[in-house]
Amino acid sequence: MSESDVLPSLLSACPSFQSRWNEYVQDETYTPNKIYIDVGEFAQHLMTLLQAGKVEEFPAVFMAVEHLLEQGNEEARNAITTGLLEDLYLEAEDAGVSPREWRKYFGPRAIKAWEAYLLWAKKSD
Repeated sequence: MSESDVLPSLLSACPSFQSRWNEYVQDETYTPNKIYIDVGEFAQHLMTLLQAGKVEEFPAVFMAVEHLLEQGNEEARNAITTGLLEDLYLEAEDAGVSPREWRKYFGPRAIKAWEAYLLWAKKSD
């Protein structure tokens, strides 16, 4: 799996994102193939769902995340770790939600990547 498989995998796992995605790609400022910006948009959507208590799609989303971390090439894995997981952390902080709220939805690979990010972030402070 490559970087180009990331968004299709996430969209498949989270159908509620489709209409937001359609609006996003129709915006005149949209630039194709900017995966880190794209997964940031997805992270914002997930934060909206979390805040609304609409987490029904989260098991499928984080199963897709696990699959991408396991089967993806380096670029796909980086899009998930350096892109999506970090954005989830930052979205939670910005919304005044404990970033730990995400962890309960993660599989083992996402937890490992999350913990590595937290260690890095702690050292950067």
